[in-house]
Amino acid sequence: MVVKTDDGDTTFRIATVAANRPIPPDSRNFYFEITITNGGFGALAIGLWAGDVVLGWFPGQLDQSWGYISGGFIWNAGSGPQFRGTYGPGDKVGCLYNSTESTVSFTKNGEYLGIAFRGVKGKLFPTFATNKRGVEARVDFKAELPASIRKELQTR
Repeated sequence: MVVKTDDGDTTFRIATVAANRPIPPDSRNFYFEITITNGGFGALAIGLWAGDVVLGWFPGQLDQSWGYISGGFIWNAGSGPQFRGTYGPGDKVGCLYNSTESTVSFTKNGEYLGIAFRGVKGKLFPTFATNKRGVEARVDFKAELPASIRKELQTR
């Protein structure tokens, strides 16, 4: 799926894209990723929502959502610590949900960044959001696990 925002729009809006189905309950390791092919001024976020996705919000901005924000933070309920660096145009960012451990991890350009959240459960929807004008991103809800994640999972 390709997501484009209108670079002529001058209002502050958040465009939210979510899978139309939750992560399958029998999926031990579910991974999806975004590739940011063009960008502008604003923020991006990738993550998960439990239950109904609230359009117009970033994943991690509300309760029952978890997100990695392009400014380098991980959010749950609107706040969280600095994580593992920023991302933007030219980057590929992935999100892994491990249902056995109830954890959410992220990748950047194929590098495993580590576990960001623990105790994540529910009917989870993969989500991407941006308020950047002129952004273009490719979202792959069936992406293959990068080698760095496969290696990490083998050590557990």
